[in-house]
Amino acid sequence: MSNNMQSLINELITAKESLISERDHLKEVLATKDLEVANIYKLNELIETITTLPSFKPKIYGIRVDETQQDPEVAVTYIEDSVGMEKAIGSDLKGWLNIHPFNKIKPVGFKDGTVYKEIKKENFKKYIDETDVGEDVDVMIEIPRVYWKFTKVENGYEIRISEKKIDKDYKCLAHTVGETEKSKIYIGSYIGYSRYGLRSISGKYSVGKTHTSTFRQNAQSMGAGYQMYNYYSHLLLQILYLVAYKNLDSSVALGQGLWLSQSPGGADEKGLNYGSQNNAEPVKFLGVEDFWGNCSILVDGICTNSNKDILISNNADFNDTGTNYKIISQTETGLTESVGGYPRKVIGGTETGFIIKEGVSNSSDSPNYKDWANINFASGYCLAMSNLKMSDGSYGAFNFLINLLSTTTYNSMASRLVFLGTDNKQLEG
Repeated sequence: MSNNMQSLINELITAKESLISERDHLKEVLATKDLEVANIYKLNELIETITTLPSFKPKIYGIRVDETQQDPEVAVTYIEDSVGMEKAIGSDLKGWLNIHPFNKIKPVGFKDGTVYKEIKKENFKKYIDETDVGEDVDVMIEIPRVYWKFTKVENGYEIRISEKKIDKDYKCLAHTVGETEKSKIYIGSYIGYSRYGLRSISGKYSVGKTHTSTFRQNAQSMGAGYQMYNYYSHLLLQILYLVAYKNLDSSVALGQGLWLSQSPGGADEKGLNYGSQNNAEPVKFLGVEDFWGNCSILVDGICTNSNKDILISNNADFNDTGTNYKIISQTETGLTESVGGYPRKVIGGTETGFIIKEGVSNSSDSPNYKDWANINFASGYCLAMSNLKMSDGSYGAFNFLINLLSTTTYNSMASRLVFLGTDNKQLEG
């Protein structure tokens, strides 16, 4: 055996012992070697052989939802590498704290499109160096790239997530801007404050009669890569909630959320996750305070039209009419009319996620999902929102509506700042 080949084997053994399971990294190591492997494998075959070893196989976590099961907890079962995991309860993520992406999510001070300094998870008022977090930064939640895939099955659907693109059907939609995949995105911890742009600051927020386009302009004025809260960021949070908590009733699994609106920051010293059955306290999920509750949140990047299509942005272009958006037709969704109520079924596609497909008008009619939802195919275009509080307990992780006429402003609306980056063919920026 040549010295070169022995050296390579030694490197691979070291990599395995060090738990280096990054396929791309391994390929980079191999590609730099001057090896004569023609009589053993072609280089690419060697790479693929090594990366199929169990040590290098990416983990896949997932859930199966049975929409014929009315109990919101029993309806969800763990599949793939989730089997054996303990579901999160309340503020305790259990073993999910050690699993990608949960183990890499963190609050940061963010300004001018870059991370300024990491913030303490247990106290959002302090940086990890114990200095105070000021209003010169936006408090954002850094979330690493996640690939997901929805699969239709009998009586429901399955969701799988992974750190890697397992096959062509896995997509990192929240981390894709145009044709560019990003390593991280940033979601505002707080409901947005519209002053000199759109900010994410403890104790300050803006809510009033407004339109999606106003928040969009405010967010984009912060600089390249900034946007208002968008659909795929929202869908990512919904997916991560359901994988961790394994319950279609988020109000029970984590907390009620605020019934009356109040300034954000009430959970600053409550850690990354917090909730209670007291609707005078905020919910906090992965550092995002008021993921549900408090006030209605406008969501950009998705709309419907009178042809009964759903149009979704690829995160490179945002507007009120779905221009340059991907068109998902009624043939794909199965929707032939507007739907509103408590969902019994959702569309359940990789892109369409938890958008309502069938619903009932009363929570007493045993819906699978406990949050009010709506999709409207009116004349013109309808935009989206979350957090519509129809009644106490009607809002939660799956409270999502596409029913706002694009030509109308609405009362008591807010939004949230995100940083997605640009379609620059780079992992960052």
